[in-house]
Amino acid sequence: MESACNSEEIKSCYTFALKAQYHVRKELEEIVQLAEWKILLLESIRKSVVHKKTTIKEIVLSCASTSYEIYDDEMKRLSKEILDLRRWLREAQQQNKEMSHDVTKKVKEVERKERIILEKMRK
Repeated sequence: MESACNSEEIKSCYTFALKAQYHVRKELEEIVQLAEWKILLLESIRKSVVHKKTTIKEIVLSCASTSYEIYDDEMKRLSKEILDLRRWLREAQQQNKEMSHDVTKKVKEVERKERIILEKMRK
């Protein structure tokens, strides 16, 4: 009498379940860390408001300033990345041209040699 699942399938299913459980646990930890970070940020803003009598306008301006700094840094990083990619593309295109030129030269040389061989065979 054969069983519905052999031991290999059971091991495979068990391994898959363990991996899935590990990934779910990691994702939950990241969510908890993010939530804790948000709570700490909100608490620091609350303390700042209470202790310094900060106005909502100052908080908004501070957030806008921080957002702009992050945006500016990200734009600089992306611009550098674009320049690097353009440089790489130019180099790749140049290499392609050189290789095409070399292949064309070799094809012409082979054709010339074939003509010479054919002429010698005719004589």
